[in-house]
Amino acid sequence: MQYNVAQLLKAPIGTAFQADIHEEDVQLDSDLKILGAINGHVRMRRTDYGLLVDGWVDLTLSMVCDRCLKPFEQPMHITFEELFYPTIDVTSGVPVPPPLGEDEGFPIDEHHHLDLSEAVRQHLLLALPMPALCREDCPGLCPQCGHDLSLGPCQCQPEIDPRWGTLAELLQQRLPSQA
Repeated sequence: MQYNVAQLLKAPIGTAFQADIHEEDVQLDSDLKILGAINGHVRMRRTDYGLLVDGWVDLTLSMVCDRCLKPFEQPMHITFEELFYPTIDVTSGVPVPPPLGEDEGFPIDEHHHLDLSEAVRQHLLLALPMPALCREDCPGLCPQCGHDLSLGPCQCQPEIDPRWGTLAELLQQRLPSQA
């Protein structure tokens, strides 16, 4: 997801460039496995500080359900808007300091290539579902035997907290006398 933006950096403020995104075999983070291609759209606008870049990407992640531990595919639609600033003046070749501070945007490299990968990665990490579930009503695993509860109930009896044991005994004593 790299673009040569040298001509756009030479253009007057307000000039825009748009492009479709289609990238195969992209890995944005070692902990995230992207299945298939990343598709989307990007728009770059020249500002007095550099480039304002916005757009969206669609991708599918391979994830593991936090409740039942089964792998599943999670489609994601990620929108982003970030400021990119030049590190080298496009006409003179002189290094340029960051206009707003280094925390205020992403640098454009010395060859005037803008790389969207880090911006998309950061927005993807913020958009990850917490918790990651294969389906909203996933029952998960039995905490005693590990049985997958989506396949049906297990034969385990619920554990009784020992602090409630006396109360359970009182309840058992009272129930038979009422019958």
